[in-house]
Amino acid sequence: IRSVRFISWGGGSALILLLTSPIEADAQIIGGRIGVTLFDNMRGMTGVGYMAFPLDRWFSLQPELLYSEKGTKGQTFSSVQQDPNTGQIQYLDNTVYWDHRYLELPLLASLNLPLTRKFALSVAAGPSAALRVDCAWKLRTTVVSQFGEEMSETTEALEGDPCDGFKRMNLGFVLGGGAGLGSDHIKFIIDLRRSIDFGQMKSHVFAATIGVGLRR
Repeated sequence: IRSVRFISWGGGSALILLLTSPIEADAQIIGGRIGVTLFDNMRGMTGVGYMAFPLDRWFSLQPELLYSEKGTKGQTFSSVQQDPNTGQIQYLDNTVYWDHRYLELPLLASLNLPLTRKFALSVAAGPSAALRVDCAWKLRTTVVSQFGEEMSETTEALEGDPCDGFKRMNLGFVLGGGAGLGSDHIKFIIDLRRSIDFGQMKSHVFAATIGVGLRR
């Protein structure tokens, strides 16, 4: 602990431990990562900027600002048609997919596990608030033959307002881990995480990113 103070009032006293500046706390870390998101058989892009505020050798607080592409799929409805050329029966599976783009503000608590001076593992978790900045929807149609063989798959954009019925703000929870390799001043980072949205989409998104962190 950096400082200990006694504060007295009315004949009593209290011992105040100032935990904001632990002796072993490292300097702040600032960095960025880019990568991909995977959700409901779709993929998107993500970019992250973050700062880490070490509390001691093991724990740190890590606020982030990230751009994330994610979405969900609706119900699949099927239809039947006859191939005009062969006369065979074909089955059409039609699924609506929503693609949403968010700016997110996760606030993570991170447990750091230094294995050597240059290599460390980490586990992080915390809440996240998201603001939707764009959205789109599309219809994916899969054609299957009467023998169960997949013949083709097409995707087309749908008309109308894809944001209708979805709230602009969303809350979620993030859980993940990563690894860092480098010197005391710069580290190359691999991060894997799972995020769960509590809003109307209720999507589960997996993200994989790589980047760098600089110690200030």
